[in-house]
Amino acid sequence: MRYTLPLILFTFLFLLTGPPVVIGESILNKISRSDNKDRIKLVLQFSKLPKYDVVTNVRRINVILTDTNATELKMPKPDSYLVKSLRQQKKGQTELSFFLRHPPKNVSVTQGGNANVLIIEIILGNSLSTKYPDITAQLKDVSFLQRKETDFTHPLRLSQFAEDWKEAF
Repeated sequence: MRYTLPLILFTFLFLLTGPPVVIGESILNKISRSDNKDRIKLVLQFSKLPKYDVVTNVRRINVILTDTNATELKMPKPDSYLVKSLRQQKKGQTELSFFLRHPPKNVSVTQGGNANVLIIEIILGNSLSTKYPDITAQLKDVSFLQRKETDFTHPLRLSQFAEDWKEAF
C-alpha cells in the first residue's frame, strides 16, 4: 500500500512522456531521389548527421549508419536502374542496401550544405561497362552521347521541298 502511489505516479509519467529516446541517436527522416540520364542522386535527410560508411560490392551499395533509427522510412521505389532497396536494423546501426542492374562506374558521398544531409551520387553503368570492364575503366567519367539523327528515309525528307517548303506554293 505504501509503494502503490509512487508506482502509479511513475507509470503515469512514463506513459505520458512515451518511451525513452536514446541520447545521441540520429533519425533518418527521408530519402529523396533524383534521376538524370546517367546518374542517380540519393539525398538522405537526418535529424543529425551520424557516422557513416559506404561500401560498394559489384552491383550492391551498402550505406552503414551508426546510431541511427530508420524504422518509419519509405525506401526508393525500384525501376530499371535501381532494382531493389532494403533497410536492416542491427545492433545500434542501420544498413541501407541499394541493388543496381549493372555495376556503377562511380559512387561518391558528400555532406550537403545543410549539416544534416548526406548526398550519394551514383554514376550508372550499363551493359557495355559490364561486358568490357577494362575499356570502360579507362573511360570512367565519359558519358554516352545520345545524338538526334535525321531519318532520311522519311517521305518528308525525301521531298524536293524539304528544306524550303515555301517553293511548294
